[in-house]
Amino acid sequence: MITLKDGEFFNVVDFSCRCGCGRAEISSLLIPRLDRIRTRLGQSMIVTSGFRCPEYNRKIRGGPEHIRGFAADILCSTGGFVYRLVREAMAEDIPRIGIDANEGAFRENRVFVHLGIAADLPSFLWTYQIWAR
Repeated sequence: MITLKDGEFFNVVDFSCRCGCGRAEISSLLIPRLDRIRTRLGQSMIVTSGFRCPEYNRKIRGGPEHIRGFAADILCSTGGFVYRLVREAMAEDIPRIGIDANEGAFRENRVFVHLGIAADLPSFLWTYQIWAR
């Protein structure tokens, strides 16, 4: 289930845990799907969070998909890119999509879209503002 094989547009380093531990345990099912989305978009995609070790995931209060290698968060610079990314993710049957676009996020270049493929979790489209209340 876990791969250390690079894709066409992504390499394993793109998915390394941001804590610096060097782990990059990403699902062999995720990278090809991201490659296909990237091909259809025709523009680069920056992974802001891929695999997370359990310690780092606890520290940032993350969800279960990243520690299992089933998710990637993609940086989005415009609302149009968010729309196109979500459209292509849905066409690729990505079952779990979360959009973080809080006030001022585009101005600060910190909007991301979570793409998750964990089959044992419910299909769900959400915004992170729902949870921030």
